[in-house]
Amino acid sequence: MSELTTEQKEVIALIAQSARDGGIHDVLVYLTDQINLEGLEIVKNDVKMETDPFDSGMHYDWVCRREGDSWPDQNS
Repeated sequence: MSELTTEQKEVIALIAQSARDGGIHDVLVYLTDQINLEGLEIVKNDVKMETDPFDSGMHYDWVCRREGDSWPDQNS
């Protein structure tokens, strides 16, 4: 890596970030499908995670937050 230019390092960083983001998105799509189609429940300390609190899948919410959108108001 030390032999790479700054531009080459930035390209590698973008590739790694894109791969990470794609992986997170794909896992969230899978979990959303499992919740909606197979009845998966995610529970921690006897508290069940709410599903689709903003009427959209986890992957969509994650993409919106990643792009800088604010969280919707839960009370509206």
